[in-house]
Amino acid sequence: MMLTQLRQTSDDRVAGALRILVGLVFFMAGILKVVVPHLGEAFSGQLIAANIPFHSISLYTFPVVEMVLGVTLIF
Repeated sequence: MMLTQLRQTSDDRVAGALRILVGLVFFMAGILKVVVPHLGEAFSGQLIAANIPFHSISLYTFPVVEMVLGVTLIF
């Protein structure tokens, strides 16, 4: 397969709409974890219950990563 063939995309409106919707879900989930204190606390409890190392760092990085991935998917 040639490199030029890999770069060609089709005009698939359904896939584009799904990509935008998933991007919005990621972006809004990240914002909600930062803005609503109860959701942040619940997310922290889930990280602790799952025995994820460095949960205090993950508490702040995961929402930012979700927002960045959401914006990336939207655009």
